[in-house]
Amino acid sequence: MNKGVKLTLISLGSLLGLVLIVVGVALWLVFTPSRLTAIVNRLSAQYIPCESRFQSVDLTLFSTYPDLGLELRDVALLNHLDGAPGDTLLYVGRLVVGIDLKAYLTKRNIIVRQLQLNDSRVNLFVDADGRANYDIFPASDDTAASTFVWPDSILLHSIAIRNLQAQWVDRLHQTEASVSGLDVTAEGALTHGKLQALLEIGCGRLAFAHGQAGSGMTVRADGVAIRLDAAGDNEAANGRLTFTLPQAQLCLAGREYCTYATASHGDLIALDAPLRFSFDNRRLMLDTASLTLDGRYRVDVDGTVELPQERQPICTDLAFSTNRW
Repeated sequence: MNKGVKLTLISLGSLLGLVLIVVGVALWLVFTPSRLTAIVNRLSAQYIPCESRFQSVDLTLFSTYPDLGLELRDVALLNHLDGAPGDTLLYVGRLVVGIDLKAYLTKRNIIVRQLQLNDSRVNLFVDADGRANYDIFPASDDTAASTFVWPDSILLHSIAIRNLQAQWVDRLHQTEASVSGLDVTAEGALTHGKLQALLEIGCGRLAFAHGQAGSGMTVRADGVAIRLDAAGDNEAANGRLTFTLPQAQLCLAGREYCTYATASHGDLIALDAPLRFSFDNRRLMLDTASLTLDGRYRVDVDGTVELPQERQPICTDLAFSTNRW
């Protein structure tokens, strides 16, 4: 490339960056946190069918650059239901939405590209009569089937969830489930036909209980970790899936079938699966995927799995091998 052209492009790029910064500062001066908070609280009363609260709303530019960020703190959705442990349906300590500033300035398109949630709590409750605290939308008389269409304005490139606590209590079916310390990181991009994606999930504890105490089932899993990375194009993608469960507990009708003492030689469950997926024929190919139990018992799997399609059920062709037990 000609040196003069290169310097010109660098200068134009620097100028564009300066313009974006100036626009961001101008927006921050116009839309002060107090003004934004008042606007969001007023709009939420129109569009959110339950009581909502936003402690503060602010614009960010540097922490979400090159996107313009909208930062909300202490977000709460409230819905009272008799018998529920509390009125809080959802609480988010910090919520950041990143908007493509360039697309807005040039085409007036509002494109959401990143989402961050920190210190969130979700409390779902169903009473003995089947009434749910999350049933906040009015009943519709329209019985026609509806199809959800992902909005064109949401092109998420990055999702980050930190320290999510969730609880579900169903008194009607005598079921409870909870998640604590959930962290999720998802990043992905599809540019010029090339795909790059990464998903990481870590959870401090998963718990599930069904039935009455002493006669039902309880499950608890600690330290769950999942990672999936993939790269490819429009036709196929290569990747690797790993899953680890250090320890878990399973009780049925008061009898323990799996205790924390069971896993004495390593992780209770460990999965390492190199894989390849073909988008055309929906075929998953495994290349010596290994499943290890308690760090001692190993099962290796090779072969293909064809996902079900129209008039064709799922089809598998797998070979297994084990180590000495």
